[in-house]
Amino acid sequence: MPSFTILELAKEDGGVKMKKYKMESLWLLSLMVILGGLSSIALGSMAFLSKVLIDYDFERGISRVVLIVVFYLVSSSLNLLFEYASQRMSWKFRKKLTLSLKKDLFKAIFSWSYERFSGEEIGTYLSVFSNDLESAKNYIEQHAEVVKYLIQLIVFTTFLVKLDFRIAIVIALFSSLAAFLPSITNPKLSRYKKNHLKSQASYSNVLKDLLSGFKLISVSPKDKFDKVHYEEADCCEKSLMKFSIFKSFSLMVNAGFMYLLNCTAFAMIALLLYKKQITLGSATATLYFMENYVFYIRYLLEGYNNLKASKAGADRLLYYLEQDDTHKKEDAFESCIELEAVEYHVEDFRLSELNLVFEKNKKYAIIGESGSGKSTLLNLIAGHLQPSSGQIRIDQESLRWQRPNVPLLKVDQFEHVFSCGFFDNVTLFDTYDKDDLVGILDTLCMDKLKRLVSQENVSGASGGERQLIALVRAMLIDARVLLLDEPFASLDIHHASKMRAWLRCQNKTVITVTHDLTYDNLSDYDEIIMMKSGKVEFTLKTNDYFGSDEYLSKSKKLGGLSA
Repeated sequence: MPSFTILELAKEDGGVKMKKYKMESLWLLSLMVILGGLSSIALGSMAFLSKVLIDYDFERGISRVVLIVVFYLVSSSLNLLFEYASQRMSWKFRKKLTLSLKKDLFKAIFSWSYERFSGEEIGTYLSVFSNDLESAKNYIEQHAEVVKYLIQLIVFTTFLVKLDFRIAIVIALFSSLAAFLPSITNPKLSRYKKNHLKSQASYSNVLKDLLSGFKLISVSPKDKFDKVHYEEADCCEKSLMKFSIFKSFSLMVNAGFMYLLNCTAFAMIALLLYKKQITLGSATATLYFMENYVFYIRYLLEGYNNLKASKAGADRLLYYLEQDDTHKKEDAFESCIELEAVEYHVEDFRLSELNLVFEKNKKYAIIGESGSGKSTLLNLIAGHLQPSSGQIRIDQESLRWQRPNVPLLKVDQFEHVFSCGFFDNVTLFDTYDKDDLVGILDTLCMDKLKRLVSQENVSGASGGERQLIALVRAMLIDARVLLLDEPFASLDIHHASKMRAWLRCQNKTVITVTHDLTYDNLSDYDEIIMMKSGKVEFTLKTNDYFGSDEYLSKSKKLGGLSA
């Protein structure tokens, strides 16, 4: 049985890929295994001392009996001490492994392109950080647990051979047969576990979606929402029940075989006692060993089952641990952003025939009706989406399959605000210098900003306040290219005017999606790009066309550019 298990573990592909995490805590795993072995030696000594006591000739005096009792107390104390120490090493290992996996997982996911990241729901990532990560921990730890139980079995086998080699041979034969039991149930067990992990991820997505819609759900009839939640929860629990029932069945099969082994050994001991071929002390010690031996085999088989069942989660986690190396060090923005024959198709929506050039330090306003493709165009430039065909180049370097390589920042209309204070939100947890932020706040001198600064948690800020936080963050980051999607839509006239004044003074390349067609807004831009039905209908050079007859003619298509 030992050779079978070790050989199969050595072939595990996931085991090879997880080798880094095993090696990081090898000393903890080694101590856990060694201490477990010492614990079993102490436990075996207790059984052996029982034999010595029962077979002892008490007519030889009490002094040796006292010595046996003392050794028994020492052995039992050492057994408890070593087992406790082994468990402590196990928890230390789990802590270190958990932190290492979470650190690498977080780092890996945030190295991905936005396109790859957005391919999964947020609930799926939450499930990966909890369920799949837990499976990976179990998968790695069970390797050490299996080795520990093997060592404990070897120790007990040695004691059994010393007591009676015939019983040891019978046990060894039954144990060898027991080694093949997991191969019957493990494939199905692993499949059920994988299905349950998928169900958990799906439930997390649905629950997050429903909780995010609290305001709407709380004022609506609840029956339909209850049904959606219950059906998803029921599906998740059914998958868990399938896995749990089959796991219990697998354990019962293994346990039944072990009890058969126990009964066979018990009958053999009875026969040897009847024939007076073993002493009463040897029989007692053997029964003691058998009771613990069976448990160790059960633990070993259970550990092996857990290892195989958790492999699906470990393999799934490996996908998320893969880093995206296409993100290079940022370079300065030197020339222009070019779109050449760019097309983008998704379901019924289509962007086509995009041929645009955005020059360095110029400002562009993209206008058009809702659904015309304005925001999609920004996402293509930001590298958040990949074009179906054509080329997007920044400083002559293609963006296909990699992120922009220049300091570029996209600010959405509903930008994320972290559940923390103003300074952590704007500096991105001190990624950017707080001293520079003080200068920006002094320049803006807004009462609303002063109120936000004093709040410990700004996640409950209004739409306008959240947009203000995002814009101040953009000012601090100081990217050379700004992609702004309705940046002032939620701001009042006073704050929007101040932010426009700041933007007007910036020597940056600015590309803004806007529905504000007033002269005050559009006059800040060098060029106006009109989009309609996924195409660029026309462009306006504002310096050339404001006030001209041609401009007044085209302004009708814009819906009026009134002062």
